[in-house]
Amino acid sequence: MDRSLDDFWEAAERAREKGKGLKFNRYGKNLRYNSAGIYSYNTKIADLNFAFRSVSKRDVYSKTSNKHYNYALRMLELCYDFYEASPSPPGMPREWLHPVQNLSYDDHT
Repeated sequence: MDRSLDDFWEAAERAREKGKGLKFNRYGKNLRYNSAGIYSYNTKIADLNFAFRSVSKRDVYSKTSNKHYNYALRMLELCYDFYEASPSPPGMPREWLHPVQNLSYDDHT
């Protein structure tokens, strides 16, 4: 993880297009990532959003997956200033937590 964010994203995108994942330095055999998310034992445990530099945790099924998620989040925070997206409250769609895009001046009056 010693590359720029652009290089990191391009490598992750190429891996996703090939249906593969890139290894983290630690847990490399079972923890991988691509531009779509983070995978522990081929189970997607988190979504990556490069536009907002956020990591959204999915349901974690085991202690090992939780350990993998925490390590991956820590590495992404340290190297690329990613942050953990807050989960949506029960019954509230995730879209409501993100800012509305493409509003015109007329929409505010």
